Amino acid sequence: MNTAKIILASSSQTRKELMNRLRLDYVAIVPDIDESPQGENHADDLAKRLAFEKARHVAEQHPDAIVIGSDQVAW
Repeated sequence: MNTAKIILASSSQTRKELMNRLRLDYVAIVPDIDESPQGENHADDLAKRLAFEKARHVAEQHPDAIVIGSDQVAW
């Protein structure tokens, strides 16, 4: 049985540590996206968009993988 590859779409050391604590077999890929705000009025909106864009960017290159995108924003 094949299991899907898990990819963390992030360069965050903190997120890597969280994944390691879960003892999941994963790889981290740094997505190349523009992280500047694009008219968001709240930090949560910016963080959601960035997380989605990171995951989408990596998923386009790895369509058979489970891709985790995440972000946090100080506002």
